[in-house]
Amino acid sequence: MAGEGLRGVDVSQHQGSVQWEQVHGDGFRFAIIKSSEGQDFIDPADGNPSAGNDARLDRLRARCREIRRRDMALGVYHYLRPRPGRTGDVEADWAVKVAQSIGWGKEGDVRLVVDVEETELGRTATHRYLGQFVRRIHQRVGHKPIIYTFPFFWNSLGNPKTFGCPLWVAHFEVDRPSVPSPWGQAAIWQHSSKGRVSGIGGDVDLNRALAALPVIGDPVPEPHQDGDDGADPADDPADDGMTQRERLIARMRRARRKWAATGANEALRVYLISKARLGRWDDRYCMFFGVDPGVTPPVRAYITRAYGAGLVPTSTTGGSHAPGSFHFQKRAADIGLRSDLIGTTKGAERMRKFQAREFAKRDEQHPVELIGPDNNLCVLNGVVSPLAEGSGLEDQHDNHVHGAF
Repeated sequence: MAGEGLRGVDVSQHQGSVQWEQVHGDGFRFAIIKSSEGQDFIDPADGNPSAGNDARLDRLRARCREIRRRDMALGVYHYLRPRPGRTGDVEADWAVKVAQSIGWGKEGDVRLVVDVEETELGRTATHRYLGQFVRRIHQRVGHKPIIYTFPFFWNSLGNPKTFGCPLWVAHFEVDRPSVPSPWGQAAIWQHSSKGRVSGIGGDVDLNRALAALPVIGDPVPEPHQDGDDGADPADDPADDGMTQRERLIARMRRARRKWAATGANEALRVYLISKARLGRWDDRYCMFFGVDPGVTPPVRAYITRAYGAGLVPTSTTGGSHAPGSFHFQKRAADIGLRSDLIGTTKGAERMRKFQAREFAKRDEQHPVELIGPDNNLCVLNGVVSPLAEGSGLEDQHDNHVHGAF
């Protein structure tokens, strides 16, 4: 159900004592522990809940050491308590004080997390409170925190801005998480609250990294809200002074190294998107829907352009097409959306933009057919041929862009 990606757990006092060697042996590669809450609470970890703060800090330090010993990425989270008479920056100071005192904050640690799932304030006041927290964290530690939340709760807040923070979304018992707007994607998905893991007694939260883990010391782009899938060649300060092509090559090589080291799907996606934007073919562009990559060179070029635009081929040589279709001659491909974008406004706009670019360059690329959601930007038999709304051919191409060459 949760697909691929780096696996992780998050724990608090509710899990009690944890045998981290067994957790690591069970295949988990990152752990995020609760460290603090509100303006004065320290999680007791696996210790006595009536223990004083010094004892609690000792137990949390021991927990951090054990996680590091297993070569797992360490993260800590602070549970936000927006209440009247409080300010977000005071909570941020407390969160940083506790986190740093237990040993968090080294290069390679997961960014500080703020758990946002309740409030005693109104929408606007909660937005202001969270904004204060984010700004203060950025001032104190040099990065913005990861926001953890549930889609329903974020929606109830009126879908405020992302504050420039990566998203850790909690959405259980689904094939794919719902990502609240205005985020385009989540970095981490908490897909179960009732997991069973060796070394942990009882239920525990299970997580998957859907993108590269946002860690300290690793230049991570701010969340994209326009659907470019994180393959922006200009998102690394180290690339300053390079041409756009040089930046793409550098981005591709970094993603390839990360994918080789972690096996993370998001690293592979960024690698392939960067490669596609460089105009280089890869059979794996066809893997999302398992279509046949054995098509003619012009169709491969068409698929490559589409993949670079954040789209995927949904049909090539097979499918239920009309007799005599160019598909059966390996001369056509249908371009559509990844499953997580189907039915979204962002996905529809992405397809329209792609169709418009292909139409604008038809004199260079010579499509025999180009049919898609925009009825006015269609080509049939090599000639511009707008389609009538509601016609059979038009109805068949509302959800993909067909190109034949």
